[in-house]
Amino acid sequence: MPFSLSKDTWYSHEDALLQAHTEVVQVELEKNSWEARKLAMIEQGVSAGDEDTVINIPVSFDGTWSRRGYTANHGIIGFVISAATGKVLDYEVISKVCNTCIQKKSSLNEHEFEQWAENHTCRGSFGGSSASMEMESVKRLWGKSQDYSIQYKFLISDGDSKSYSAIWNYYGACDTCNQYESLESTSEEYKIWKASEDYVKWENEHLDGSVDCDRVIKLDCIGHVQKRLGKALYEFQRTALKLENGKPVKGRQG
Repeated sequence: MPFSLSKDTWYSHEDALLQAHTEVVQVELEKNSWEARKLAMIEQGVSAGDEDTVINIPVSFDGTWSRRGYTANHGIIGFVISAATGKVLDYEVISKVCNTCIQKKSSLNEHEFEQWAENHTCRGSFGGSSASMEMESVKRLWGKSQDYSIQYKFLISDGDSKSYSAIWNYYGACDTCNQYESLESTSEEYKIWKASEDYVKWENEHLDGSVDCDRVIKLDCIGHVQKRLGKALYEFQRTALKLENGKPVKGRQG
């Protein structure tokens, strides 16, 4: 029989590899964040020596699950990616269970486990629902952004508003934003405002940065817009009657 490692030896090697991997990843993430910040400074005309100035940058966010749906106990890994460089800037792991804790509980007595747990960063302590993990991950990621003197000001998303609703005012917002974002999008007051010239002015000022407001601006990914528009057109083509000129929606003679 070939020589085999004991469980404790195996786990110690795993811990060492994880520690080394985590350190290397952290160095790369810091480099990526400073690179994205430097590009934004050049674009915005900010002096390179101004290291303490918080710079607004565009990013995309998404999460990946250990299984489909909202039933995963092992949770989600959320990623923030720079729109300028395409590189990962940060990530967050959220889970309801921690395999390391489970392993240690089975191999240590209660006193030993308590001593070990004092220095353990547990990733399985989330007490919310599985569906709320993504919103929690995006809040934690936005909370760490200013460690690198950047703000994730522009969020390129897939149309899902759950994550955006958790961080749209994370850095603060103007009075107009606070007034109308608190309304239901289906309410009459919100619909009237969105159809007004004031809304057009508000949107333009926030997109070009001419207004004093730190809210996160949501931008839809063109690929997801194309997908939703295509689906809507297909459904219209499938269900619509003939046009006024007697032709079908396809444009050919019926």
